[in-house]
Parts: sequence; structure tokens; C-alpha cells
Amino acid sequence: MTTDASPINLSVLRERWHNLCFVCGKDNHNGLGLDFKISPNGGIETAFVPRAQHQGFPGRLHGGVISAALDAAMINLLFSKGIVAVTAELTVRFVAPVALNRQAKIKADITEEWDPDYALQRAKAELIQEDKVVARATGKFFKMKEAHEKR
Repeated sequence: MTTDASPINLSVLRERWHNLCFVCGKDNHNGLGLDFKISPNGGIETAFVPRAQHQGFPGRLHGGVISAALDAAMINLLFSKGIVAVTAELTVRFVAPVALNRQAKIKADITEEWDPDYALQRAKAELIQEDKVVARATGKFFKMKEAHEKR
């Protein structure tokens, strides 16, 4: 069972619950400012250019920033499905360095085990640069009970 992605859900829930998020918050002027959109397959995607202020080792995007961006992609995916959840587990695999000043894309999608009625959701995300997957993540997310009780 899946729930269709909705741009309205994505916009409203991101504004309500993530307006100051370092990765995607519209009101966080010191953050990455990533703007996740619903992809044609019902997942989430965005593109950005990593800058020097986000580096770890010289010329490379910091691993913590990579992890945060992949996590936020999966959270935004859940928002698009009308689900507010917090990260319970995040597993990141760094495949290759992410170069600064070159466009990168992030994509997130549900896993085959996904069911919107469960309290625990699962998702996956990839960071792609120059047509190669350079980092991937899987996550488990707990629905925020108080968010769903307010509706």
C-alpha cells in the first residue's frame, strides 16, 4: 500500500515542521536551502551545487552535510505522502568524494517494504554527481504521533 505524493502535503508539512531545517528550511538563511520537488515516479528530488563553506577535506563536501541532505530528502519524501516522522535510524554509504562547485542531485524514494499505516516508515536516498552515485542512504522513521493527532 502506498500514498500518492502531493505537492500540497510537501509544501504545508515542510513549512509547518521544517521551516528552520538546516537542509531545506525556507526560514534558515544559513542553511543549504535545498528545494525538494516530487519526481515523475512519485519520489523526491533536488539539485544543488556544494560550496566551499560546506567542505570537510579540501575540495570535498563534508560527510555530515551529505548525511544531513540524504536524511532531509527522505523526510521530505514522507512529507509529500502526508507523513510527519523523525529519523530513527540512518545508514549512509559513501561511495566516492562529492566535489565542490559541481552540480549534484539528490533523489529519494520509498522502499518496497513501505506502508503509510505503519508507525515505522522506511526510505532510501542517493546523491548523484556526474551521473554516478557518490553516496546512498537508507533510513527508518517513526511517525510523530502528536503531528498526526493534530490533523
